[in-house]
Amino acid sequence: LEIASNAGVRCPKPFAWRENVLVMEFIGEDGVPAPRLIDVEIPEVEEMYAEVMENLKKLVNAGLVHGDLSPYNILYYEGPIFIDFSQSIPLSHPFAKELLLRDIKVLVTFFKKKGVKVEEPQKIYEDLLRNLEERG
Repeated sequence: LEIASNAGVRCPKPFAWRENVLVMEFIGEDGVPAPRLIDVEIPEVEEMYAEVMENLKKLVNAGLVHGDLSPYNILYYEGPIFIDFSQSIPLSHPFAKELLLRDIKVLVTFFKKKGVKVEEPQKIYEDLLRNLEERG
């Protein structure tokens, strides 16, 4: 969560942690948590898709794979907020690329059902990895 936050990914800011306890930013208003992306009608779905993919790119550029990225783990609050990083792994992990492709497939399927014209998951995956290689 700290790596993602420092990379500019829209996610809760971590404040402190000790052993298995994490204190992080509350996402919502007046004690009411922000809804998950799966639970709302998205007014500008193409823009939301672009923002989600931009955050995914930032996450990958930071060397992380979420591992369970879906509309259930993205909050809707003034744009997308990625949550639940408990299963995130570094790109160096043997299963990272497989999980990254799975995350992309889940997101593409969701947004395609919402009427967004999306690229093929494999192309998005290859572009993300190529961008990462070009950055060195």
